[in-house]
Amino acid sequence: MTHLARVAVVTALAFPFSTGIGHAASQTILGSKFLVKDPGVATKRKVTGSAKESGSPNTIVGNPTTGGASLRVIANGGTDSDQTFALPAGGWSASGSTGYKYSNKTTGGAAKKASIKRTPSGTFLIKMSLSGKDGPLAVVPPNPGDDGGFILTITGGDSYCVAFGGAAGGTEKKDDAKTWMVIRPTGEACPSAAPPPTTTSTTATVTTSTSTSTSTIAGSTTTSTTAGTTTTTTTLPGSCPNCCAFTKLRFTTTVGGTGDCGDISPGGCAAFDSGANAGTACSTNAPCGAGTCIKDITCGGLYFGGGNDGVPLPATVPDMGRSVTSVQNCNPLTGAYDLGATTATDTGSILDCTSAPGAGSGTCVAGNCSAGGANGGHFCTTNAQCGCLFGAPLPIPNPNSASTSTCVINSVSTDAAGSGTCSGDLSNLDLPLNSEIYLVGDGLPKRCSGGPNPGGNCLNNSNCSPGTCVNDPDIQPCPICNPTTHLCNGGFDDGSPCTPETGNIGPAFPTSHDCRPNPPSLGGLAIGFKLSSGTQTKGSANLGAGSGQQAVFQGCGGCASAAGAFEGPPTHQCSSNAECTTANFPNCQQRTNGAFSNPIATSLTANGSPAGCQADGAAHASTLVSLFCVPHTGNVLVDVSADLPGPGAVALVGVAQMTDAVATTTTTTSPGGTTTTTLIPCSGIAPACTGSCPIGMTCGGATASPCTCS
Repeated sequence: MTHLARVAVVTALAFPFSTGIGHAASQTILGSKFLVKDPGVATKRKVTGSAKESGSPNTIVGNPTTGGASLRVIANGGTDSDQTFALPAGGWSASGSTGYKYSNKTTGGAAKKASIKRTPSGTFLIKMSLSGKDGPLAVVPPNPGDDGGFILTITGGDSYCVAFGGAAGGTEKKDDAKTWMVIRPTGEACPSAAPPPTTTSTTATVTTSTSTSTSTIAGSTTTSTTAGTTTTTTTLPGSCPNCCAFTKLRFTTTVGGTGDCGDISPGGCAAFDSGANAGTACSTNAPCGAGTCIKDITCGGLYFGGGNDGVPLPATVPDMGRSVTSVQNCNPLTGAYDLGATTATDTGSILDCTSAPGAGSGTCVAGNCSAGGANGGHFCTTNAQCGCLFGAPLPIPNPNSASTSTCVINSVSTDAAGSGTCSGDLSNLDLPLNSEIYLVGDGLPKRCSGGPNPGGNCLNNSNCSPGTCVNDPDIQPCPICNPTTHLCNGGFDDGSPCTPETGNIGPAFPTSHDCRPNPPSLGGLAIGFKLSSGTQTKGSANLGAGSGQQAVFQGCGGCASAAGAFEGPPTHQCSSNAECTTANFPNCQQRTNGAFSNPIATSLTANGSPAGCQADGAAHASTLVSLFCVPHTGNVLVDVSADLPGPGAVALVGVAQMTDAVATTTTTTSPGGTTTTTLIPCSGIAPACTGSCPIGMTCGGATASPCTCS
């Protein structure tokens, strides 16, 4: 096998949003074929890989339909490549009873298909394919290539390694600048990326002194030696190339529900399930009887309300929610950039833009927003309800009081604005929301079993004939977009076609803006999202002897009367009594002390995580957090149940990805034929050079000098 000694191509399916969650073990599978193609145009690049092992002892451990995945591809050789792709849970489905398969039809991205399967006869199969047509694909033939493979990792489960070349052996069918193909390895191994290269130059003079220097690259070591003196070695820190070629930043939520993304201090037993133990100090569930110790902000969770909140928390943040912002004023020397809003025209959809109500999103026309799901815009009375949509409809079921379960439609109320860096830090993203509250209760107490509309809303068997109408024990405040029939179950659009906008992440999902809740709403709440990949804190203050005044979180109190009746809605939010200037509402207070059903909580901390270097245009795991305040609705049932007004917190687990590089195309004609190359402005480390390089290559050179591409 020629040149298969140094290059590794690694394809890893792993959960990018499972920070802090390891997999149980690594299993090796015998490879079948690995192919990397680059005809010279980035959008025509392809990568495929497969493994097949007969009589395999391997088993599938884990379930990607509940956690999603990511796909990492590394190609090392004459040209090294390393790229990671997100595969959200919504793209995964069961493949019979023997495995799982992934498609990007609803999720998008360069990762086109993937599958893992063990047949009843014991044959273990893994397949994957990538396409530059569907998204940025920077993996190219190493030219020459030496060894490689792919790795599939299921969150909470095992890793599956497939190797080609090196210790695994195999036959190299083609190895040039356009195609690298390796087939039929004879052994099994777990591949890994090659170490970074070192380039050394030596110059000599007429004297006996010799000077040797090693070129500086990200994470490199520089060695300087002079005859007759000591040797000094300096290790330079890693550096992230700038990402200024890209014009948009996309964040996509994925499944959370595990991991610690912050603190609720001190820990206290929850009011929603601890009974007489509510408010007892705790660090575990033990002091809470059969209840829950509220002490951590769970990654992927949404929290709201004061210490007597009766809704079990956290609520589940819908996955597959996309928000796209525009990258502006990017500094190629520092990698710092500003973020601005995108319009529905910019992104092609009201579902992922980030503009306030108006020409860039929608307006209220004859009782409906002018833009929305496939069956029409949501119901409205003012333009304020018609901004770009933020995530899928959010169900908040309350098993302690089903009638107070709500469906929330979130939309952008003010144009997005913020700043970040190419190294993945998002210092702030102001994204104020209008949260429209629909008091639905259980929208599907009975559903059809069988018949022409299985899962559909029903009152009796006549609605389901020849099926039957049966009780559904789960609470579904938002209409369901049935993932099998692709018809709305419940709500205003019951029986109409729909496309799921979330995965099957619980009994109240999937939801879709194609399936609207029945009007009217209780009105919109102003939610001041200020998202960050860093750390946010919010403290509380003792503002007096009145009810709900001993632990009022900053900005989250409401001006109230001596009897505890709140001014508004809208809530007159406050941090001190001095801010309550309206007669008869002199006290700044929450409904009750504390936060998130923890009656003794006095401080909150939320910890995000940056995406890492974004210059490659790949999807990188990230967590964005926000601590905010939630006003009261004016509906006594909802306000008492959710304990509003009060603080709020969210930890959005997902992937961040730079997109829409400003590209140019060059065509070169020679006796050997015509070559077309897609170029993007150079994004090498400072000092920045001028010019462009093909996607997937690195720019180099001095400031203001023409770039060299490698």
